[in-house]
Amino acid sequence: MSASGGLYIASTDITDSIVMQFITKGDSRLATWFNLVDYDLQSLAQDRGLVVTSITIPLAHAKVKEYCVDYFCYLVFRDNFGTNNLPVTDQEKHKVKLDWYSKQCEKMRPTITREMFLWPMNALFPVNKVGGGTLWRG
Repeated sequence: MSASGGLYIASTDITDSIVMQFITKGDSRLATWFNLVDYDLQSLAQDRGLVVTSITIPLAHAKVKEYCVDYFCYLVFRDNFGTNNLPVTDQEKHKVKLDWYSKQCEKMRPTITREMFLWPMNALFPVNKVGGGTLWRG
């Protein structure tokens, strides 16, 4: 784990333009934020009854990776809220983004299933489809 990434996501996975400024400048807290993402994902896996070593690397499911990226951004904005010293804090860019990422993480976390840690997305969908048929009503 380093400032360029953690176990599950890398700095190249981040697309938020404001968060990218922290990455580009080499903020001293990057490694801490990546570590916290790793710990949170491991905790979530354990909540789903998995051992940490069963998490696939790279992450198998896009939603798990999206959650990690959102959580990373949440951490950045949590730690930088209020640094713009605006008189109306609800309009401060870090606060606006903090609220958005907080809601995203809150919404996504319960939807991540045990299977999403273990298998790629295409393995979660049936390969064989049922052919056409006729439904008769009596």
